[in-house]
Amino acid sequence: MNELDRVTAWLNLVMGAVTSGVLAVDGTARITTCNAAASALLRGVLREAVGADYRALFPDSPLLRVLSCSELVAGYERTVRGPDGDRRILAAKSTALHAADGAVIGAVEVLEDVTEVRRLRESVERADRLKQLGEMAAGVAHEIRNPLNGIAGFASLLARDLPADDHRHRYASAIQEGVLTLNRTVTALLAFTSPKAPPRRQADSAALAQGCLRLVRAELCLRADEGTARRRAHPGRPLGRRHHGARRPPAPAGAALPGAERAWRTWGWLLALSTLSLVTQLMRSLFANQ
Repeated sequence: MNELDRVTAWLNLVMGAVTSGVLAVDGTARITTCNAAASALLRGVLREAVGADYRALFPDSPLLRVLSCSELVAGYERTVRGPDGDRRILAAKSTALHAADGAVIGAVEVLEDVTEVRRLRESVERADRLKQLGEMAAGVAHEIRNPLNGIAGFASLLARDLPADDHRHRYASAIQEGVLTLNRTVTALLAFTSPKAPPRRQADSAALAQGCLRLVRAELCLRADEGTARRRAHPGRPLGRRHHGARRPPAPAGAALPGAERAWRTWGWLLALSTLSLVTQLMRSLFANQ
């Protein structure tokens, strides 16, 4: 292998390791180089990249302006069809390739898939708009409630002063019912938009600790029984990682105990102390916040 072949192989390795899509064209906008990342990004619109006419594929691409020397560097976005037919957004940047005499002999385009970034940005913007809408709705609800109280007051005065058999009394009562309905709607809107604190209630710390211990002991018993079943199914196979050349140590004196009980006596006290520590920290934080 001569020096040119070694340099070419090295460059191919470097281009293949680059995670961004890299695509190069010559002076006639013919694709001459396309690494694996660019091929994957353009697989939905291009089967064989090298040798394809870039101008026919992307006639409005700013890379063509870079190639015609009207721009030095161009940054833009492109929407393409993905391998699965979905819409993919690519952030691209093009720059010209110059010969030793300064003439433009081609251009390079670097591609990045920013579809997920755009989706996350849209989700954040949508959540921000919903937050602003909730704040605006809370303000509107407050402004609606003030005249509603006045309407309800005047309607109650009319209902009080009008005879019960007067048709205007029924109108005043209908106004009161409508105001109550609107007031319930406004109250529900305010309750929905206002921040909610988690409910607090008294708890028995001893019962909580005992429940945690029962869960830990049940988990230990389950794991020990599973290990015993595996040992019986595969008596000659080690269950854990073993050192090279090391032999399995002899069984301890408590090996005659059932697997669940032995596991509990070995590790149960440690998990029990950890559980009690967590419960203590939880109770301290609850009492501190009261």
